Amino acid sequence: MGLRVVAFSAEEGATFGRPCLGSELATGTLPAAELDGLRDADGVAASERAAYAGLAPADCRAWITTDTVAAFLELHIEQGGVLESENVRIGVVDAIAGRRGSWSRAADGRAIRERRRCACAPTRSPPRRSSVLAVEASARRSHGVVATVGRLLVSPNGVTTIPSDVDAVIDVRGFDPLQQEGVVAEIDHAARELAARRGIEIEVRRLSWRDP
Repeated sequence: MGLRVVAFSAEEGATFGRPCLGSELATGTLPAAELDGLRDADGVAASERAAYAGLAPADCRAWITTDTVAAFLELHIEQGGVLESENVRIGVVDAIAGRRGSWSRAADGRAIRERRRCACAPTRSPPRRSSVLAVEASARRSHGVVATVGRLLVSPNGVTTIPSDVDAVIDVRGFDPLQQEGVVAEIDHAARELAARRGIEIEVRRLSWRDP
């Protein structure tokens, strides 16, 4: 019996907004052509980054689901510290949270006299609360769901300049797909409502949609 050790690329989704790229290629659930549409913060496609690193996704044949593989076991570090605090050497995962990744872009912030404050759309929500906290609050109202604003890109990012464009990436995770849907819908509604009230253009796009 043979043993193959594999380190998958782009599993966390931090670079291209969609996780598990390497493992999805290995299982045949991700067409390599879709890598052309996934881009990083610099606008470079995942397929280009892969080629630069010497990888060839288009030639990657699905192998985990073939008859030559009897079993697949993933080893992972513990990120929460529970096992360490209880002096337990190893734990077995019984569930993996689903992930809803969303990207929103607020634009047309006006400087000086109009002062529309584009940055307020993704960063403020009534009543006088940062929408970063509002995202968290939406998740807390649903048991077992967590939400994070993992990225904010503000342009032109000057100390005294009202932003003209703001990009925000929101990550919602949990074990109940219906609760996840509810949290995402609540966040989406709040963002659009605030943008309409301030006269700001907003675009919302889903980056990834993975069930538990």
